[in-house]
Amino acid sequence: MKTEKFKVTPLERSWILYDVGNSAFVLMIATLVPIFFNALAEAGGVSKVDYWGYASSIVTVVTAILGPILGTLADTKGFKKPIFMLCLFVGVIGCCAMGLAGTWLAFLVIFIIAKIGYSGSLVFYDSMLGDVTTPERMDMVSSRGYAWGYIGSCVPFVVCLALVLGSSAVGLSQMTALSIALVITAVWWLAVTLPLLKKYRQINYVEVEQHAIRQSFVRIGQTLKHLPQDKQVFWFLLAFFCYIDGVYTIIDMATAYGTALGLDTGTAAPAALPAAKHIFTHIEWLMSGVQLHVPVQSAPAGYVWASREQLRTTYTLPGAFRAYKPLLL
Repeated sequence: MKTEKFKVTPLERSWILYDVGNSAFVLMIATLVPIFFNALAEAGGVSKVDYWGYASSIVTVVTAILGPILGTLADTKGFKKPIFMLCLFVGVIGCCAMGLAGTWLAFLVIFIIAKIGYSGSLVFYDSMLGDVTTPERMDMVSSRGYAWGYIGSCVPFVVCLALVLGSSAVGLSQMTALSIALVITAVWWLAVTLPLLKKYRQINYVEVEQHAIRQSFVRIGQTLKHLPQDKQVFWFLLAFFCYIDGVYTIIDMATAYGTALGLDTGTAAPAALPAAKHIFTHIEWLMSGVQLHVPVQSAPAGYVWASREQLRTTYTLPGAFRAYKPLLL
């Protein structure tokens, strides 16, 4: 028996495209943006991991507080699309503005605002699903949005990654390349959202009510009060909260933590290349039995020469050097 292929409508496709756009922002935030912040944090003499973690936590707390308010507005007639557009533009403009930040503090403030805009837009985006499709098609449309979000986000990311890794080849500094990459991501996010902004119309809504926002917090309180009576739901929500919080912590912190540990990001400054060539030349001489008498010289900008003791106890040797560890130490 042949199954009919599921086809999305133009309106459903425009809804799916927003996931393609905002997922590019998420991928950028999880990969290249922490590298940008690390450079600013090092210049400012502050902890890279700590402050990045604080910023991510602030976003989570603010989003949790705003959630019930935004959820109420999303259900109210005439509010959904305008506030969705506001959150979208906050995120897009913030994404561009991060590349203009000259200090770590300014960067974190802009990052927090942009991430809150992104998170806020998702409240309205999710609630739009009931307006763009029917209940029996909702699961299929939602899963396609999730899937195409992951696939589509790779398109601008590959371009941005190539730009950053090949920045020296086109005569750009890596910080400039990262700034351009942020603009590319923002333009992609906005461009693929335009069909949704053009076609979407709110169908399901409630009329404006007095004290609607206050009532939303009252309902949350009542729900929490009765949760212990349904232990399965209570344990499910608690387990999911711990699980998803761990997932997003890994996504937000992986790059920042990895670079703090000294893992290679593939974006080493060109100034380090003479030092690497210098070391390899000395290794070749050692292998040939030539005694070394290395003159005192300055390390490239941003780097230090490590003593044998530091190589043993402080630094982790890159993979390319590990085979030569006995000769270096």
